[in-house]
Amino acid sequence: MATSIRSSPISARQSNQANPLQRRIFLIAGGAALLPQPAAAATLADEIFTLTNTARNQQNLRPFARSGTLERLAKSYAKVLLRAGRLSHSADGTSLTGRLASVGYRYRQAAENIAFQSGESSSNLAATLLKSWLTSEGHRRNILHTTLTEIGVGTATSGRTTYAVQVFGTPR
Repeated sequence: MATSIRSSPISARQSNQANPLQRRIFLIAGGAALLPQPAAAATLADEIFTLTNTARNQQNLRPFARSGTLERLAKSYAKVLLRAGRLSHSADGTSLTGRLASVGYRYRQAAENIAFQSGESSSNLAATLLKSWLTSEGHRRNILHTTLTEIGVGTATSGRTTYAVQVFGTPR
């Protein structure tokens, strides 16, 4: 089965920074500490966030700060795309600017990358999606934009189809 990846950038003009992978959980049973257990595995969105900042670091750019507001918006819109079954910056009849206004995010600049992957599942899906965005001029411009400062990443999956959304912003 072939794998298909499609993506689309958009730009509009006008946090939680703790790394969950660095935490460890100790289980206590009968007064004795058991072996340390790693914290919950990173989500696909976490991996995309990390790889996005790695790409910025390779270009000597500051990392994006993680925005909870943008992250909730990105996750919500990824679910919209999955339900609609199509890749569109207006799948629900709204625009990026409208979605930002609906969550009260006041910005000087904003942009959005969307993508989907279907076909065989990939154990390296985050890297595959990011590579797709980085080889597209518009997506790459959003990821490496020098004045965008925050990001939210959201994903939605059903079966072997995954939609991913990156929402970038510079707050007022």
